[in-house]
Amino acid sequence: MKSSWQRCFPAVSLLLFSTLLGIVCAAAGAENPAGESAAAQSRKKATPAKGRLPAYYRAVVTDKQRQKIYAIQSEYDAEIHRLKKQLKTLTEERDTRISAVLNAQQRAEVVRLREAAKAKRRKAKEPASTAGDVSGGSPRAAGRTHRSPADDPQIR
Repeated sequence: MKSSWQRCFPAVSLLLFSTLLGIVCAAAGAENPAGESAAAQSRKKATPAKGRLPAYYRAVVTDKQRQKIYAIQSEYDAEIHRLKKQLKTLTEERDTRISAVLNAQQRAEVVRLREAAKAKRRKAKEPASTAGDVSGGSPRAAGRTHRSPADDPQIR
């Protein structure tokens, strides 16, 4: 059964995204935000903002648009950081409550399984030795971790 948080998460995510999108659109349309003096605007122009353009924007925007985009991004940085921190806190709280459902032996088994998966990922990142490599030398095949059902006797 899904918890109330799991049932509400899609709606909350959509609401948050819609709100942020509305704010970004409103800010993009505003040339001079209220309360900003000409001196403040000239300071902004004097120090070019730095940021990262969204995918595929680089080829189509002008320098002026680029600076506006960077300024908009910098306006939202603190709020986005705060929300990410809040999400991390909520996720940790959720995971703690979920872990509390298990008994000590089950929690120990989960820890063991996590460590085994971590070791397997580390081993997969290591360069494969060429001796005994039956994958045909393909880098894609060498890094493969998925097995087909025919390879797994437990699935039969």
